[in-house]
Amino acid sequence: MTPTEVAATLRQFNEWRRGDEDIPQPDPRVIGEAIDAAVEMIDRLEAAEKELAELRSSMKFRTSLIGRTEAERDALRAKIAAMEKQEPAGYGVRYVEPANGEEDWDSIWMHRVFAEDHIKDFTQAYVDIGEPVGAITVVPLYALPGAKGE
Repeated sequence: MTPTEVAATLRQFNEWRRGDEDIPQPDPRVIGEAIDAAVEMIDRLEAAEKELAELRSSMKFRTSLIGRTEAERDALRAKIAAMEKQEPAGYGVRYVEPANGEEDWDSIWMHRVFAEDHIKDFTQAYVDIGEPVGAITVVPLYALPGAKGE
């Protein structure tokens, strides 16, 4: 039965039950079918309402989560911006052995110019003794990890 048929059947039954003498007694089987269909419709409606409530709750949670995630993202971006603005706390000299490619830190300096001078002296000393010189670089060192992508 369609919802319209169920409603019409139950209304007619209720009018007959209240004593409307113009309405003939409905067939009990038709009334039973209408009641069963009405109960099934009510069950489906309740299930749909429960599902809708769960969906709304889930959406509120997601909205809350998204808001919290966006706030955390904004805080991290601000922290990164602050780290990227900082000046190096010092400069390290990284040396790569020419024979095996192993990296090592040779020294740490407060000023870049001193680190660069050290590299010149280091390189000249190796050249003077005829040894191969590996890759030597000056690496800025920061007080906060993650600054300048280091």
